[in-house]
Amino acid sequence: MMSAMGELYNPLLNWFHNHPSPPVAIVSDMFLGWTHRLACQLGIRRLLFSPSGATALSVIYSLWRNLPKRDDPNNEDALISFLDVPNSPIYPWWQFTRLYRTYVEGDPVLDFIKDCYLSNMASWGLVVNSFNELERVYLNHLIEVLGHDRVWAVGPLLPPVNDRSGPIERELALGLEKSGVKFLLCVKEPTKGHVEGQYGLISSDFEHCVVKRGLVIRGWAPQVLILTHRAVGVFLTHCGWNSTLEGIFAGVPMLTWPMGADQFVNAKLLVDELGVATRVVEGAQAVPNSDELARLLVGAVSENGVKMIRSLELSEAALEAIKQCGKSSKDMDELIRRLSEEAKHDKSLISSNSNSQT
Repeated sequence: MMSAMGELYNPLLNWFHNHPSPPVAIVSDMFLGWTHRLACQLGIRRLLFSPSGATALSVIYSLWRNLPKRDDPNNEDALISFLDVPNSPIYPWWQFTRLYRTYVEGDPVLDFIKDCYLSNMASWGLVVNSFNELERVYLNHLIEVLGHDRVWAVGPLLPPVNDRSGPIERELALGLEKSGVKFLLCVKEPTKGHVEGQYGLISSDFEHCVVKRGLVIRGWAPQVLILTHRAVGVFLTHCGWNSTLEGIFAGVPMLTWPMGADQFVNAKLLVDELGVATRVVEGAQAVPNSDELARLLVGAVSENGVKMIRSLELSEAALEAIKQCGKSSKDMDELIRRLSEEAKHDKSLISSNSNSQT
């Protein structure tokens, strides 16, 4: 898809040249690194918007810049160190995306994708869905990598507050049942492929057994509204960045179950650095032990120690960041101010050039 999106380069170039009031900047995410070259050709600024956190962005850039390899091509557990990233994180090979693990230098599509990731760090500015108290060391690292201070952390950006089970679902349900804790389980409606593979299905017998202390929601659920309810004591999450921010915003300790993409990086941040989460299991195909899961659930909901205190501290910091005079709000105002100044400067140059030619 990243390669296919690159086909929009010439249509966008033509659209820009024929527009009566063309844009003064391009804001695009990390998968559209080619828009940096487009912005350069148009003589405007490109801002990278990172929906992932500063930690994940730091690791992703290091990965594609250094192209680390494993010594044994058959060792999926080979450990890869990121010495140029703060805290020098280490990840096993299998946790990298399939896109990277199958990268072959010289392949035109894969080289295009690599160039997209690397071009991101050449952008005029960077906007991150995070906040200073959460990822200060990584935000400062990105400032060093970019070579300028045009890095704005404007998060957390949150939505408004308004018997055919597969092995994973079965063990998850059993763990909840054995734990005896009260819970809310949100289950995405399975696709046809998921149904055929026995994924995404929760047994009706399970719902009957836990009817007095548990609720199963099928489909979309108002996650922020749920997490901020005082009855919620712990959040079992796959560690997508949006869910991570929502859990932090709510001040709820987390249990991590990363499955892919940037989720492993986010889980490591939550568990090993921020100290607000406990690791449960890793991988999309991993099947948790129901007894161990029950133990973790009971321990998490009765947690009154360091994780709870740290979770509440980060929640307060998130709330402060997005207040009118908070750091994230100020960063957003500063971003708009800088862009407005640049636009006025460009307009002044165009006007001066026009006058000199007449």
